[in-house]
Amino acid sequence: MIDHGWKLMMVYPLTVWAVLAVCQNEVASQPGLNVAQAVDEGARNRNVVAEQMLVDPVLGAKVLEVALENGPPAVVVETIQILERSQNPTLLRDVNGRPSPLVRAMHYPDQRVQFFAANAVLKIGPNEKFPHTVRVVTTLARAIDLETAPLVIIVDGNITRANETGALLNQLGYAYRVVRSGRDAFKGAAESSAIDFIVTEPVIHNTELRQTITELRADARTSGTPIFVFSDSVWVSRPSDQARLSSRLDRLEKRFTGVYAIRRPINVDDWRGAFERSFPARNKAPLTPAEKATYQRLSLEWLLRIAKGEALPGARQLSPEAVDALQRMLQDLDLGPLAAEVLGHVPSAKNQQALTEILLSASTPGPTRLAACDALAQNVRQGGWAIERDATRELLKLQRTTVDSELHTSLSRLVGIFVVTGRP
Repeated sequence: MIDHGWKLMMVYPLTVWAVLAVCQNEVASQPGLNVAQAVDEGARNRNVVAEQMLVDPVLGAKVLEVALENGPPAVVVETIQILERSQNPTLLRDVNGRPSPLVRAMHYPDQRVQFFAANAVLKIGPNEKFPHTVRVVTTLARAIDLETAPLVIIVDGNITRANETGALLNQLGYAYRVVRSGRDAFKGAAESSAIDFIVTEPVIHNTELRQTITELRADARTSGTPIFVFSDSVWVSRPSDQARLSSRLDRLEKRFTGVYAIRRPINVDDWRGAFERSFPARNKAPLTPAEKATYQRLSLEWLLRIAKGEALPGARQLSPEAVDALQRMLQDLDLGPLAAEVLGHVPSAKNQQALTEILLSASTPGPTRLAACDALAQNVRQGGWAIERDATRELLKLQRTTVDSELHTSLSRLVGIFVVTGRP
């Protein structure tokens, strides 16, 4: 069944309906059916299989799992959108300690797949015990800060060799961080959910590789992070030792989801080939301006709902990556006001400082300036006054001198908070 699905998905720019037909044995049960007929059969059963997928979360999850393993990108995105419509919380549950295919899609190294997966998770609506809230928030943050390079962790005790690996990944648009041990790899990936994948030597310092992978897969923050393991090592020279290493890596690939043993790439093309084999659903085409604008606006709207406690229970305190992305977005001509509104609901001295700087800058567009003022007042009401004395004086001066009536009214409300809190 899977072999048929692989041929269908790799040869044709398929609709998801053909993939569904395969998963239901409609093709596998008819050995004489050729690929073109299979596509037609999937299309004819479009409505039937769509309805079955909507009511059968097991089938839907299996389709997404097969699509992630085989591609193409359009099938993955379309499958996620159908799962989103099902509104079935079963699709979000870990199974036997493994994250669901929909959760794993948020770790897939493709911006489109990650965004649509996070959007689907939010629309389905996880409960307070959902263990992957940080990944959802980070995915949204990355969708609004699209120019930031994705990050890779390289595990290698040889810094020179690690930097050579990193230099190749740099050419493909990745930033990287080198760590020496599996313990440091786990700590780095767990503390920064912005990691796209991990690259590791098969023999690593102070840690057994299997133990490191087990720890990464056991923690919700890293359970879906892809891991590349080089299949060769300077510590392995004899053919018998290489055979044992290959056997060990083969067992790890079979036991753990998202582990890929690859020959050490020596150039950029080797890395491209590794990505294509490991992530066939990865879309090579860059995001269009329209896609970027859509992802940014929808992500900001979701982050606002999360910050206000209206979505994703338990994640109201946004991650540092999300806050940094929001502060950078304050400079955006169109989306600056919305970014300011989100920050207004995330009380902190750092956010008050960022909003104050935007408000006091005469070059800030009027709508963003006004939104920053309202957001600053909201932030102070929730978290208390944390603006420095000199900045406070500048705000009071702006309130007295501005000729913008709307801004004067908003600043007057802010001054009212000064009076209530007893600040100068």
